[in-house]
Amino acid sequence: MRQLLVLSILIIATTQVTFGQAATKAKDESKAVKEVKQVLRQIEEASVRMDKAALERLLAEDFTFANSVGVASVKRQHIEAFAPDRFKLDSIVIDEEKVRVYRNTAVVTRSSETKAQVAGRDVSGKVRSLMVLVKRDGRWQLVAQQDTRIIQPRPR
Repeated sequence: MRQLLVLSILIIATTQVTFGQAATKAKDESKAVKEVKQVLRQIEEASVRMDKAALERLLAEDFTFANSVGVASVKRQHIEAFAPDRFKLDSIVIDEEKVRVYRNTAVVTRSSETKAQVAGRDVSGKVRSLMVLVKRDGRWQLVAQQDTRIIQPRPR
């Protein structure tokens, strides 16, 4: 009987510790998701303002980007492209966004409506993006992004 009582107490204690750890993990994950979303908003704002200093800080040194027509660039090329005569992002409206965090890595999938110009030519439209962020030295940075244009079916 005494063994049964001790076993019951151990099971209850273990269950409470496990549930407590799960709650802590969920809270940490929620905090990480908020941090990642905040960095994404900062990247969007810096891109619209063409704030190259902010982009330097928010994009990782090994950042790579593949745009919606398949052209790839590295951090330096991507930041240099933000110039009124080359690429200008007027606005970005996020339609849908999902952030998944795996320890110090975040994967973001989203769709957005952008208003943008390349060399003065309108390239606005819907875009689906895949983004990867990594937390290094206590801060999140974007390490990779691939955009794909969402083609709207033509009316018949």
